[in-house]
Order: sequence, then structure tokens, then C-alpha cells
Amino acid sequence: MKTKLAVAAATLALVSMAAPAWADGSNVTTSTDKFTGVTSVELKKKIQGLLPSRQGVMAITLASMTSGNSTDIGIVVITHTASWLFIGGTDGVVLVDGRRIPVHFQEMTTWVGENSQIGFWAGIGFTAADGYVCNEGLKGSISKQDLDAIASSSDVEIKVGYAEFRFDKKALGWFKEFDDAVTIVAPVPTPILIPTPSPAPPPPVSTAALRQQFVNDVAANLKQRGKLGYVEFSGDILIMHAPEGSKEKFDIGLRDKNFLAGLDAMNINQIIYTDEKDLTLVWRRITPSVTSAAPGVQTPASVELPQESLGDVARRLRAQKEQREKEAAEKKDKP
Repeated sequence: MKTKLAVAAATLALVSMAAPAWADGSNVTTSTDKFTGVTSVELKKKIQGLLPSRQGVMAITLASMTSGNSTDIGIVVITHTASWLFIGGTDGVVLVDGRRIPVHFQEMTTWVGENSQIGFWAGIGFTAADGYVCNEGLKGSISKQDLDAIASSSDVEIKVGYAEFRFDKKALGWFKEFDDAVTIVAPVPTPILIPTPSPAPPPPVSTAALRQQFVNDVAANLKQRGKLGYVEFSGDILIMHAPEGSKEKFDIGLRDKNFLAGLDAMNINQIIYTDEKDLTLVWRRITPSVTSAAPGVQTPASVELPQESLGDVARRLRAQKEQREKEAAEKKDKP
């Protein structure tokens, strides 16, 4: 069965709201060693209670030491018993609104004597006549986040060894004072900035894939308009045949920055443009464009048809036109 800590009666001086947490009259003291620069914060109040079966008494308080960028915060436990408990190295647990915070207690000091702590224990009715002469001091470290949780909670319990205690409202108020004082002197942790990784660049698109996409786009456009035509590539030459072409449309296309960028990406240095009325327009790049192939991607010359001369292209286009006209005439003559 848990034993609720009996808190010693104390007369508390009123503290101005503008005064720092370690001002005279508060329940917390703060001091800095001028030689080491270590700043210590101590809770002057000690929450006292009986151990089970009146084997002795236990007091709990808080203390911290700040040096440079680190702060060590400890729950300090002092026992006053008739025989040694030897509870140094024990594991304890703090319950904060039901959440468990494990705390490992290390022994800091031991001493023997009745008289040294008579005044300390007077608040709960123990005197030298009780014969409690064995004193042990323990400390268990907690994080600043755990201290914040304890100080802001309304339900805190602790178990050290076989002793279990629940803190009352007054004790939790003292913990809040201590937490405020530590917040003032503790260094503000520098946030660890984790750089956001840049999105991976899209995989390189091969020249062959870009050319095929261009062919597909033109075919879809002609189909939508109900027209016949085609595009094909020969080396770095783009061959375009439209049912009805014009020099104006050809010139407009060559002034389109997106179209010119597409020619660069497809490694096109020459365009031959024809229509059904024997219009033939030719565009040549003054300075040939050579797009570096991506790693692992073959250059266009190694995957496309061998380059033809302008005369060969013209003869081939003329032969294709004649073949289409012949096929159209044969279809017309069939019954």
C-alpha cells in the first residue's frame, strides 16, 4: 500500500512575481562557482515521508548542475534508518500521469550520526531518541523534458527500492519553482537541422525516345484534324510532310522557342518540309547542335538510320508521293 508523503509544515514567504526564481524567500537557491563556472540549482524544500513499517524516513528533493552546454538534473533521495539499506544502484520509476520514467539511482554519500539531521527530520516527529543513525544519499538523473513533465503534472508518484510515494499539490508546486529556475540557467539546446534532401533529377530521356514522342504527337494531331501526313528522321534530319503546307507556317514554327528547344533535344540540324502541292522548304542549322548523350545511352547516330543526302531525300519523297498517287488511282478504278 502506498504511503503518502507527509509534508513538513513550513511558513512560506511571499515572493514578488518580478523576482528571479532564486530570489530571497523562494524555495529554490541558485549559485555559480566563480572558479569552475558551474551553476547549481537546489530545491530547498525536502519532501519527507515514512518508510514501510516505520523502518525509517526518506526525503526527496531536486538539484541540478549546469556546466557549459550540459545540465545534469537529479532526483536526490536521502534515507535515515536504524540500519543500512544499501539501496545505491537501485532502479526506480517516476509515474507522471501514468507515464513511466525509469530512473537509476547511484549512491552519492553515506554518513553516521543522530544529531546531524535532527532538525531536518523534526517536521515529521523523529528525534535522536528514535535511534536512526544510518544516512544514505542517492541521486537519479532525469532529462529536462522529464523534469518539465513532472513540473506540469498534477499526478506524480515515485518508487525507490521498495518505498512508494505520491506527491501532493504543495510538493508539485515546489517542483514547478525548481523547473522554472533550471529553465533560466540551462543552455537552450541548439536544434539539429536535418537538411531536406533535394529531389532526385529525373532520369535522362534518350534521343530515340524523344523522337518517338514527337512522331506520336504529330500523328495524334493529324488524326484529330482528319488529315494525312507523316514525320520521320534520317540521322540529324527531320522530314515533315503535311497535306497543306506554307512558308508562313514553316517560319512561325522556327520562331517558336519551345520548338527550337525540342530540335536541340532531338539532335536535329536540318528540316525538310514538303506538302501535297510539291512545296519543299529546307532549314539548316548554321552551327550544328551536338547534345551530349547521357551515361549508358547511345548517341543518335548509332541508333538511327544512316544520314541521307538532300538529293536522296528529295528523290525518295518524290517516289513515295508517286506511289501514293498510284495506289489512290488503283482504288478509284476498282468496281
